[in-house]
Amino acid sequence: HDKNNNIQNTNHTQTQKQRYQNQILQNQEENTNTKTVKGYGGEIKVIDGKNTTQYLSIQDARLFMSDVYSPPLIIGFNAIWKPTSTTEVGSSPCACLQIATVKRVWIFRVCKFENPILPKCIKHILDDKELVKVTMGFGVVEKSMFAGCFQGFQLPVVSWVDVDVILRNAGFERY
Repeated sequence: HDKNNNIQNTNHTQTQKQRYQNQILQNQEENTNTKTVKGYGGEIKVIDGKNTTQYLSIQDARLFMSDVYSPPLIIGFNAIWKPTSTTEVGSSPCACLQIATVKRVWIFRVCKFENPILPKCIKHILDDKELVKVTMGFGVVEKSMFAGCFQGFQLPVVSWVDVDVILRNAGFERY
């Protein structure tokens, strides 16, 4: 009986994997600046600015802001830089911004934007003191690198929660 369950679970996993791979292939064939990928169980919206001068369609901008301001007023935030051997501020451009809401994850591939500027909707949410931004290991160095990438945009100090700091204060070792 356990052997049959294992076979069914393996087939189910392979089917999910095939669907996921097919979705990725389908998204790669589309020639738009917004892609939707299913993977973690929720929706991922990828904005890469390819073949467009507009980073976010009006429809996607409205959806993004609606996601961000749906209760609870908390988002997950992360920035990824292109790999480099130095941590010097401004030495590496930001590759992508990840913003997780209750409804979906938004990935802004700013490295693909024609001009790597911070979209106004992202500036707005990062400046919003009422919106809690949760990060993991996004400290002083990362905030300086962020400012270096986006024409000196300074991240506000309030309304940020760094899970890494909370864990270290509770006695956990740094990862």
